[in-house]
This record gives sequence, C-alpha cells and structure tokens, in this order.
Amino acid sequence: MPEKSEIMDIQIQDGKPVMWAMVQTESKEIVVRINCLFTGQGMQLEATRNEYLATVQHGGLVYHFFMNYEV
Repeated sequence: MPEKSEIMDIQIQDGKPVMWAMVQTESKEIVVRINCLFTGQGMQLEATRNEYLATVQHGGLVYHFFMNYEV
C-alpha cells in the first residue's frame, strides 16, 4: 500500500471485511500486515506492538483489526 496512506475504516460488505483508505498514489509502496483477532482469542505478545485499526461485529462474532509495518 502507498506509504502515506491513512486507514479510514473497516466494515463488513457483502459478508466480507473491507478496508477503506485515503492514499497518496505517488507515495512509495510499502508492505504492511493486517492482523485480525477475535474477541476471546489469545493475543500474542507481538500483536501488542501493532497499530489498532478497528473493531467489526458480524454474525455474533467480534473481530479486532491491527496493522504491523514491520513485516
């Protein structure tokens, strides 16, 4: 994704998680990892260093999304 992108939101669309971002297309491309954790799922120590993005509820489940730049 372009380096100077700003994540706007994550929601469920047509039954799938979708992320929207404002991007500067002229920015250099970087690799990021988007992690999804369920409520109640054990969190690995490395996940605590991730940037929180959003929480999404769908079909009785709650998903928490985080982004890690150190891929």
